[in-house]
Amino acid sequence: MQVRADLSAFMMTKHQRVAVVCVVMLCVTVIGLSDYFSGTELSLSIFYLMPISACAWFVSAGAALITALVCETIEFFVNVKGNGDYSYYVIPVWNAVMRFLMYVSLAASLNALKKQLWKEKSLARTDPLTGLPNARHFYEVSEAERKKSERFKRPLSLAYIDVDNFKQINDTFGHSAGDEVLSGIGKTIRLCIRGYDMAARIGGDEFVILFPETDCLQAAEVMKKIQQHLRDSGGTRTVAATFSIGVVTFTHSAASVNEMIKQADAAMYRIKNTSKNDYICIEADFGEQVSAEKPRA
Repeated sequence: MQVRADLSAFMMTKHQRVAVVCVVMLCVTVIGLSDYFSGTELSLSIFYLMPISACAWFVSAGAALITALVCETIEFFVNVKGNGDYSYYVIPVWNAVMRFLMYVSLAASLNALKKQLWKEKSLARTDPLTGLPNARHFYEVSEAERKKSERFKRPLSLAYIDVDNFKQINDTFGHSAGDEVLSGIGKTIRLCIRGYDMAARIGGDEFVILFPETDCLQAAEVMKKIQQHLRDSGGTRTVAATFSIGVVTFTHSAASVNEMIKQADAAMYRIKNTSKNDYICIEADFGEQVSAEKPRA
């Protein structure tokens, strides 16, 4: 599940963008007719800025450029037809070019602003070291999934992953080696999870994965795959990392996301305090262990 922004401009579907284009063309038509019938004494140029801005923000820079061209063509026709006694024939052309450049500048500025807002929004919700969503974004998405699970009576599973002896890795090999381990974990998790799963780094060496509509047995199968990939790739040239993982399935909605994380954390510590380098899956409502795998020697 990718980092999502709550800016409506970036959440629009293809059909929604088509709808915006249709509304924009209708507005351009209405403004153009009003411009034509009002004559050249009244300038309506400012009203053309609205549909151009809408295209630049909600659709694309290309759509805004085409809209600007259509608007200026209408304006040029209205001005030439209504005022044919220019002292020089290049004057209406010059005016048209200036208006078109103004429209294009506005569209380019809005499009650049939109991209910058998207970038800042993404950075605010992404862990820079691993490329995974951060805790803030994870809580927002998890709360929505928790409510959906409660509403539709669908299971929801949460995995809590902790790097074994991570402090020793930092102390022995240096923080650069520790950062390399964390970065590798993020890359591995992104490759292994399904498109509708949600992974995040919520602490120094702590990661979580949310599995929507996934029961305990299904979560165990997914976690087995992820655990194996983490074992195979969870390290650097100088250090091999192991992982303790707790997975909890909520067949009935948990009270909060904090409660879900708390229970998955507790399940993880059951492994951490015994064998380490292993995972366990339990059902929150029954406390039953469903699957755990012997750690690799």
